[in-house]
Amino acid sequence: MSLQWKTGNEPQTKPFEWAGLACVYIPTRDVAKASEWYNRVLGMKVTLVEPGSHAMLSMPGMGLFLVQTDIESTVNYYKQDGGQPQAAWCFKVKNIEDLHGRLAASDVRVSELTDRDECGINFQFYDPDGNFFDVNDDYRIFVPLQKAEHEEALFTLLKRKIGSKEPVADWEAVSATLLSSSRLPGRIVLNEWETFRSRLPESADRLLWVLDQHNMLHPEKRAEIIVM
Repeated sequence: MSLQWKTGNEPQTKPFEWAGLACVYIPTRDVAKASEWYNRVLGMKVTLVEPGSHAMLSMPGMGLFLVQTDIESTVNYYKQDGGQPQAAWCFKVKNIEDLHGRLAASDVRVSELTDRDECGINFQFYDPDGNFFDVNDDYRIFVPLQKAEHEEALFTLLKRKIGSKEPVADWEAVSATLLSSSRLPGRIVLNEWETFRSRLPESADRLLWVLDQHNMLHPEKRAEIIVM
């Protein structure tokens, strides 16, 4: 039996680390037409087109390949319950309403905008080849104030939207939760604001005051307050 001695000069190995998603491959029946659509409608930059073969597009944080195929196929799969399509991945955007409106104006098949609580605002769309995608905007808190018919309901709504693990049962708790958080999303959307303000004017004024206090305390993480 031979012995192997360690000299201390052996190369050191490091554990691997995930570096991100390099690219996504999307099937298409016509690479040239699909490339033009992704550029015109979605604003993705086309960096390479090989007609009849593939195209490469770029977007922040990820590359995207369109791959020509003569076999009718998509990236979709279908849920067993009801057979509804399920997207394989979800794009993340800022100002999702702008993209949703742009797609609808371009006669793209889109779903309605949906509030998914801590996951943000979401919708789905199809490309010309029938590929089905999710889009998500989690850069903000969307507060559906029409659900706050009284102050207790508002506290419950704010607790869920802020993501607090502690009870939020009064304005002192709301203030403590918001002011202790140095990282709120970039935007806070107060939906149905005028209706809410006419129903609970004192609560409306107090909510704006608390949000303003957060922005004053954390100027480097100011949240844009949007009333709709």
